Amino acid sequence: MDGTALFECVVVIFLAQFFGIEMSWVTQLFVVVLALLTSVGVAGIPSASLVAILVILHAVGFDEDSIATGVSMVYVVDRILDMSRT
Repeated sequence: MDGTALFECVVVIFLAQFFGIEMSWVTQLFVVVLALLTSVGVAGIPSASLVAILVILHAVGFDEDSIATGVSMVYVVDRILDMSRT
């Protein structure tokens, strides 16, 4: 669960920086809380962290194009990282 929560936080912050989206401290704290809550349910399911990342990106306010591009970038390396997390 710890690795999944950390991965979700890092991906959301990375995508925000990549697309130039400003995130306040409150929004970043919201991302951490959502990542902690979703990591409890997805820790043992392979590639379920991508679904949790989609939920977090929608909750934070990313637009659909940024989400599609960002998730496709993350999907490339997710399988290798996911095997070590699960």
